Amino acid sequence: MSKIVMNCVKQSIKEQTCDLDTPEYVEFLRELAEWATSEADVAEYVAEGEYRNDD
Repeated sequence: MSKIVMNCVKQSIKEQTCDLDTPEYVEFLRELAEWATSEADVAEYVAEGEYRNDD
């Protein structure tokens, strides 16, 4: 399922950003990458806390 969701997200990003010129698109992708990294960090932190609480 994860692969299907990822493909849908990629397609949606392409559709939503097709009118951006290259510098705007690059800026968008960099901001998206920062957001995704931050979300992953939070998810890992929460998962670690949940794991420790299961002890």
